[in-house]
Amino acid sequence: MLLEMLSACPECLDDFLGWRPMSYREHFVASRFKGRDLAIAAYDAADPSLRNCLDTLAGTMTAVLEATRAAMSADMPPDAAAALADRAAAWLKLLVARAGAVINGEPDAALTQPVTPQAVVDGLMKR
Repeated sequence: MLLEMLSACPECLDDFLGWRPMSYREHFVASRFKGRDLAIAAYDAADPSLRNCLDTLAGTMTAVLEATRAAMSADMPPDAAAALADRAAAWLKLLVARAGAVINGEPDAALTQPVTPQAVVDGLMKR
C-alpha cells in the first residue's frame, strides 16, 4: 500500500496525492486481471445487502484516503505526514479485512457490518 511506503519513501507523496477513487466496476474495467468480467458479474449478482455492505466499506475507505490526502496537501512536515500515513494505513487494513470477510462469505461478516461510514469509523475507534 502506497501509504505504508511514505515513511521510508517520502518521494512517493506525489503519487499518493495524485490518486483518485474509482468504483468497483471502474477498478476492474481498468485492471489487467484475467477474471475481471467474472468479478464484475459476481458483484452485480450479489445479494443487494452484501453489495451495500461492501459499498459502504469501500466508501469509508475512500473517505479515509481523501481526508488523508487533503491533510497532506497542506505543507505538512515529512514526519507528520508519515505519522498520518501510518495511522490511515492501520485504519484501512481493518476496513480491507472486513471487506474481505464480506467478499469471501465469512459467517456473519455482513450481519455485523455497520450500515453507515460513520458507524464504521466509530467501530474502528473503539478498537
